[in-house]
Amino acid sequence: MDRTVTVAAWLAGRLWHALVGYGALWFHPPGAAADPASARGTAPGHPERLCPELPTSPAERALWAQLRGLGE
Repeated sequence: MDRTVTVAAWLAGRLWHALVGYGALWFHPPGAAADPASARGTAPGHPERLCPELPTSPAERALWAQLRGLGE
């Protein structure tokens, strides 16, 4: 009986950790941005960071206009 309780407690602990890990895949942890678009900018030194000193090209403006229409 004692061994059964120990094994059951061990399995319950493992199941709990598995469910926590699974839930982290589908739910945002506290303090995380719910909307990825709300996170502005990239990390310093990131190769795809924006260059605010350069004006956008006509092609970039056309692409942004197309992307704005997708969210509706």
